[in-house]
Amino acid sequence: MSSKLSFHPIKSIARSFRKFNVTLFIVMNAAVLIYAVWSLSMILNPPSANNDDSSAPSNQAIINRLNQMTMSSAGPSSANLPSGRINPFSE
Repeated sequence: MSSKLSFHPIKSIARSFRKFNVTLFIVMNAAVLIYAVWSLSMILNPPSANNDDSSAPSNQAIINRLNQMTMSSAGPSSANLPSGRINPFSE
């Protein structure tokens, strides 16, 4: 009795590659394109080395104008509405 149950891993890999070659091609191309876009964005726009909050206003004139504004907790100002109109937001 001769046994013909021999396992050929190279043949099974080749068979799987032939079966899924289009899918593998698309996935590999997508991965390469994603890496290329990411690397170009890192080259063109490197991350900033500043750890401080750069969005905070540093101009003293802006800070003074913000401090002069009325706070919303101060209450609404009485608006002069035209006659015949009712303010739906008033109590």
